[in-house]
Amino acid sequence: MRMAQLRCGCGRLYSKLLYFSDPDGHICAISTPTQLTLFSGEYQLPLIPPEIGAYMAVTIELSTPVLLALGLMTRLAAFVLLGMPAVIEIFVYPLAWPTHIQWAAMLLVLLCRGAGALSIDHLLWRRFDR
Repeated sequence: MRMAQLRCGCGRLYSKLLYFSDPDGHICAISTPTQLTLFSGEYQLPLIPPEIGAYMAVTIELSTPVLLALGLMTRLAAFVLLGMPAVIEIFVYPLAWPTHIQWAAMLLVLLCRGAGALSIDHLLWRRFDR
């Protein structure tokens, strides 16, 4: 039981670090002007205007990893983050599946199993599950 809790905690932290680091492992800043440039030129999603897509991406990329690291609303955050690689695979980089399959695998574990005992979710469930 304790090993599963530790794995969930490590998975939460690792998936958080993935969204704040570049492929070389360096911590990178996520900025709205950069996202606007990317969404206007390189990404070009067919259903969403670039401005809305860029602000949605920045909001998701900055808020959900923090929720995962804290173990707060873990399943919801994992579900939202699963949408990011899905959109990227379908509309932007269809051949980048080796990276995205790793993200999806970690997020699916968190979605199915939850955050584990070392999380705010667990504390809230214990407190209000009476």
